[in-house]
Amino acid sequence: MGVNNRAYGEYFGITSDEMSSLVSDMARQRVPEEDSSKLDEIIAENFELAVKWFDGYRIGGKDIFNPWSSMNFINNHVCTTIPPRQYWNDTAEHRIMIRLFSEVDDSILNDVKVAYVSGKPIEVSQILDVTPLWKSGQDLDRDELYSLLLFAGYLTADFVEGRCVLSIPNYEVKLNFNDLMQRVYCISIPSVIDLMVHISSKDAVAVKNDLERLMSGGSYLDGWGESRYKSWMHDLFALHGYTFVTEREMGEGWTDLIVKGDGRSPSILFEFKVVEPESDEDLADAVEEGLKQIIDGRYLDGSEMEGAIALSVAFRRKTCEVAFIDPV
Repeated sequence: MGVNNRAYGEYFGITSDEMSSLVSDMARQRVPEEDSSKLDEIIAENFELAVKWFDGYRIGGKDIFNPWSSMNFINNHVCTTIPPRQYWNDTAEHRIMIRLFSEVDDSILNDVKVAYVSGKPIEVSQILDVTPLWKSGQDLDRDELYSLLLFAGYLTADFVEGRCVLSIPNYEVKLNFNDLMQRVYCISIPSVIDLMVHISSKDAVAVKNDLERLMSGGSYLDGWGESRYKSWMHDLFALHGYTFVTEREMGEGWTDLIVKGDGRSPSILFEFKVVEPESDEDLADAVEEGLKQIIDGRYLDGSEMEGAIALSVAFRRKTCEVAFIDPV
C-alpha cells in the first residue's frame, strides 16, 4: 500500500475538516463569555497555527494532519498562551537517521538539504510502495533515499500530472530536521554566532579555533574529501538562516562559498583547500594558495563584492588554518 493509494488516505491521520472541528470545539470550551464576539476570529487564528505546524501530509490525495502532534496541540495550545512546540520528535527515532545522513553521499542528500532550507520541492522519478530496508554501510540510490524519508515522515508527496513532487510537510518537521542536522554536524547556534563575529573582525586565530571546535564532534567529517568540507560549511550557514551562493563565477574563476551580506554586515567570500591526511604539504602553504587564488582570480572585483571580507581556509582532518585578504 503506497502513499498514492486513495482507498485509505483519510485513516492515516486527521483531515482538515476534522481538525477544524476539533479546534472549534476546544475554543468554544475555553474562550470566556466576554470574548464570545471574537470567537470566529480566535478559531480561525488557532486553525491557521495548526496548519502551519502540523498539516501538510498528502496521503491518497487527502490533506492530512499529524495525529499525535495535532492532539497535543488541541489539548495544550488551543486558546492558551503556550506557544506550539515539536511533538513529532517525541515519537521519531533519530539514531538511525543520524547514521544514514552521516553515511549517504552528499550529491544525493543535497536536494533534501535545499528543500528544508529554502522550501524548494523535489521532483523524483518514482516513489517505492514499500519502505526500503537500510543497514549501515549500505548504499542507497536517490529514489530509495527519498522513499525512506517519505515513509519516515520527513517528506510528503504530491502527484501532479503523473509527476511525483516531494516537499517539507510543515514547520514542525522542518524544526525536527534542523535538530537532526545539528546533531549530525554538531553545529550550535551560539558557536555559529561566535564564528561570524570573529570573521567580521578578521580574527584568523579565533576563526580557526571556532571551526576546529565545530568540527571536533562531527563524525560526518570522518569521510574526508573536499566535497565533505564544502558541504559541511554550506550546511553550517544554511541551517542558521544565512543566505549564500556556492560555486559562483566571479572575476576569472569560481568561488567556493559566498555568504551574502544583509545591508548591515558585509558579504563573506570563502576559498577552501584540503590537505590529505598523509600529505607532506603544510596547511600554511595551502591557505596561502587559497589567498593567491582569490587575488589572481579577481574574485573581489566588481560592485557586488565591494566591502566584502575574503578568507582562505585550509583543512586537514579536523584541523585548519585561516588567513584573510589584507587582515587587520
